[in-house]
Amino acid sequence: MKDKREFPPIHPIGYCILSREGATDLETWQSNILEITAQGASIQCPDNWPGIQNDNVRMTLILEGEDIELKLSGIIMHQQPGVLGINFLSLNLDSAAHLQRVIELDIAKKIKNNESINA
Repeated sequence: MKDKREFPPIHPIGYCILSREGATDLETWQSNILEITAQGASIQCPDNWPGIQNDNVRMTLILEGEDIELKLSGIIMHQQPGVLGINFLSLNLDSAAHLQRVIELDIAKKIKNNESINA
């Protein structure tokens, strides 16, 4: 089945800090990044995740080998066993520029290695 996404995913090894407003305070989890694009990310569903689809979240993405934290807000678009799909709502300018650069480098690496950029 052909991937119909406009932006190719990259599969970084990294993690994120996911936060959402709970009933009484800010709840925070650490989770692994499974895949990321310019528009969103799939992350491993944290243990004891109480959220539901359409919940607003804040994220800090930390990619292995990078010394910059990407800060953004998003919305839970789908939840499947073990996976949360998050659509980015806003990124600060520095995070957006850095994410774009990471994606460009990943595409260049795939082209060099003759890999499909939509894999």
